[in-house]
Amino acid sequence: MSKCKTIQKDKGSALHTVLFIIVLISLMLMIFIGHFVHQHRYIRSGLEAIQTHYHAESGIVEWLASENSGLQTLLPGGIETLLPLSCGDSVVIRYDNWGVFQRIYSREAGQLTGIRATVGYANADEFSTGLMVEPFPQSLIVCEDTRLYSNVRCGPHNVRAQRLQDIPYSGERPVYGQVYTSRIDQRPRVLHSKVKAILQHQTNLKNLKRLSLSDIVTERTNKIRLTQSRGIYEADFFTHSDSTLTILGPGKLLITDASFFQRNLSIRDEVEILILVESRIGSNIDLKDVVLFSNAPLHFQSIRAEQLQVISSHEVTLKGNSILTDNSIILSVPEENGIGISIGGQTTIDGSICLINDGTKPEDWLSIIRISEGVELTGLLYSDWLLNLSGEITGSCVTSRFYFYQSPTHYFNWIRNATIRQNDNVPLAIPLIFEISSIGKSVIYRESL
Repeated sequence: MSKCKTIQKDKGSALHTVLFIIVLISLMLMIFIGHFVHQHRYIRSGLEAIQTHYHAESGIVEWLASENSGLQTLLPGGIETLLPLSCGDSVVIRYDNWGVFQRIYSREAGQLTGIRATVGYANADEFSTGLMVEPFPQSLIVCEDTRLYSNVRCGPHNVRAQRLQDIPYSGERPVYGQVYTSRIDQRPRVLHSKVKAILQHQTNLKNLKRLSLSDIVTERTNKIRLTQSRGIYEADFFTHSDSTLTILGPGKLLITDASFFQRNLSIRDEVEILILVESRIGSNIDLKDVVLFSNAPLHFQSIRAEQLQVISSHEVTLKGNSILTDNSIILSVPEENGIGISIGGQTTIDGSICLINDGTKPEDWLSIIRISEGVELTGLLYSDWLLNLSGEITGSCVTSRFYFYQSPTHYFNWIRNATIRQNDNVPLAIPLIFEISSIGKSVIYRESL
């Protein structure tokens, strides 16, 4: 009897053990299956995100290709269109003007996020020469420590070195490249209709309904996001604080009082700023992806900026240790004779400096770009009038005439202490304000949205 009870206890204990093991294995199986399902969803989500990103990228590439081949007409800004892709899927494309460039927004149909790309001309043949000068009755003169490490296109009288007063030319030869002479002006042409469209957009900003920035900013506010409304926010608050106020776009700002720039500010992410008063913008201001319009003098001092476009009808000056990167541009379209651009100090610029005639101003104006010794520009330097160059240019330099004054003489078409390097490895992001025969737009930079 005792033996039977012992056997029954052993059977009951074994049953409990088996049940425990089954439950344990079931739990482990459930955990494994759950983990597998989670990983599968995670991987699938990642693959879908990659595919969505790829389709958005493909949309930009195919949109540019179709436009360049003449298959697609430019769309009015802000209108969306459905673009079928060669892979069989579709993307939603939206096109906008963005200063002197274009913005293309691409997202897979049915998705809320995508890619934003900024587009300009890249590697255009018209800007493949390091130095281009309008034909002049006399030779182009290099003096003192000038170095032309580039090909040169100039008038029929070639390039020669000459002593400046008592100072001899220090180089071995006038040009360290090829010289192409011609009586025909070999410089790229400005697309005046595009320039006028940009100026008209500046006028349109001024005529927008004015909203009050003080309605969304308080003394304790550290960050605000503008809204894509049909109005423009007027900076009507002047609270001075040691903290930095961050203003995020997309949106528009109107500056009618220069004291706005006395506060520490970070303005970024697709903000258009219209300045109606003479302003000084210093190192307390951080700008990224901003288009700044002005019809008043602007003075920059030791500013740091990325993807900055300054479009002005008045004087623009940069001094100190200013640094402009990521295809920034300073563009002046002067309304009065003598207005120009002055760059000094140890300023470095990656982008373009342009002084442009909108097609309505006399060619004999004395408007000028002044580039002092110590300034470095990688990109495009273009003047429809005069250029006083003593800094270093890597890329392409185009001007009507060089000029400087040394008592008691005005020197026209003399280059003094300038260095121009033609570097084919430097990709020039050419603003879309020039007539380019070798049509080909390229993405300058892209960002995920």
